[in-house]
Amino acid sequence: MRLIRAGRSGGWTADPQRVLVLGGSAGGHLAGSLCMRPNDRIYPMAESADHLSARPDGAILLYPVVTMAGATNGGSRRSLIGDNPTDAQITAYSLDKIVASTTPPMILFHSVHDRTVPVDQSLTLFGAVRAAQGAIDMHLFDEGSHGVGLRGDPAQPFADWPTIARKWQVRSGLV
Repeated sequence: MRLIRAGRSGGWTADPQRVLVLGGSAGGHLAGSLCMRPNDRIYPMAESADHLSARPDGAILLYPVVTMAGATNGGSRRSLIGDNPTDAQITAYSLDKIVASTTPPMILFHSVHDRTVPVDQSLTLFGAVRAAQGAIDMHLFDEGSHGVGLRGDPAQPFADWPTIARKWQVRSGLV
């Protein structure tokens, strides 16, 4: 995120004040973690870009893994915090428990019948961001599978998520 803001070599033309993050499933957890914990230092500062903000200006999350408690995606929990996590680890890696006042605007997309990451994950995050008085939109679809990404069946409503996300970006001043 910091390197994108710095506009490193390669001719990037990204507006450093309108950098969004997109993630789905476990990548949704990663993108959400960046939104909730942008000031975490996970590497030593080595250059000027390291002093720039790592907080995205907005987030698009598709069927994200949100909580490490209860009915979550066991593979994600195991990969992040192991088979026998402590309560402190569960809290630290549950996005709904670490929503900050600085959380950027978000939009969530989820299928009600997702068998890999239950829709309750998005519902939980929606409630937590609203409780923190953050900006969040959510779109739930009755039909659609997990991992649909950009290759969804165009006949399914879930396939419209990129268009809906673009309208949200425009409405939120993120383009």
